[in-house]
Amino acid sequence: MDEHAFENLYCATFELLDRQWLLQKATYMEFSGVMAATRKVVEEALTDFNCKSAEELYDHLRTAC
Repeated sequence: MDEHAFENLYCATFELLDRQWLLQKATYMEFSGVMAATRKVVEEALTDFNCKSAEELYDHLRTAC
């Protein structure tokens, strides 16, 4: 069991948020849209992605976009 699972998921999600922000060339006024796109990717990864370990989930989130 990964005792740092929550921290790793948080970091992968924050990195995804940053990539979404840069890809969309967002301004602070567009934060809610970037957050919604990030949330969608994370929710899909948690519900649809067939991963066998937490590390696979982190890798998937780190390469999403």
